[in-house]
Amino acid sequence: MRALALLCVLCALGGSIAAIVVGGAGAAERSPAPPDGARLVAQIDHYRAVTWRWQRLTGTPITHTARSARLSPDLAYRRWVLSLWRHRAKRAEQRARPWLAAQVRGFQATVRHWQQVMGIAAGPTRETAGVKSELATYRIWKSRAAAIVRRAQHPPYAAALGCIHRYEGSWTDPGAPYYGGLQMDIAFQAHYGGYLLRTKGTADHWTPLEQMWVAARAARSGRGFYPWPNSARVCGLI
Repeated sequence: MRALALLCVLCALGGSIAAIVVGGAGAAERSPAPPDGARLVAQIDHYRAVTWRWQRLTGTPITHTARSARLSPDLAYRRWVLSLWRHRAKRAEQRARPWLAAQVRGFQATVRHWQQVMGIAAGPTRETAGVKSELATYRIWKSRAAAIVRRAQHPPYAAALGCIHRYEGSWTDPGAPYYGGLQMDIAFQAHYGGYLLRTKGTADHWTPLEQMWVAARAARSGRGFYPWPNSARVCGLI
């Protein structure tokens, strides 16, 4: 009986020791929380980065820093610096909002302009009203504007129209009754480039790309290059 009792005591002691060892190992695996000073420095770094991100985006001067809070052990001072950078970040974001709105309006105008010039149906545009962030809306419209401008750089029949232009007038030729580098008359401009005629005047006020897009729309409509019979023949197009 004594041997059995001794065995029970030893088993109990072994279990206790194992629990202590396992508990100690688990505690060692858990990383300790950073001290208050380190947390404050991390928060300061975050709000400083936010401030600079807004300033870089809007092209405003960057707020300089001596990073003194990182060197100072004074927690009260670090809290004061944190409050300062939090305020700066909020102010930078508030100042950026009207800038973002103006940029979005500009991108939207660019998209609408080239849709009209290129004869692209606007169609149902993906809404951005549900986008929570003004920055996200800015990025969406910036991407759309960049995409349509890239597309506008490559009008259809560019090489053929470039050849025709060599035998026509200057891109800024204002001499009536034919205008611009592809010598379009008013009826031609009104039919294929009415938007530009209304908003910018006759073809001599349009950019070369705009003139080529209007001419390409005529060619695509079935007229081909016959509006320029002499130049097109020289270029081997008809």
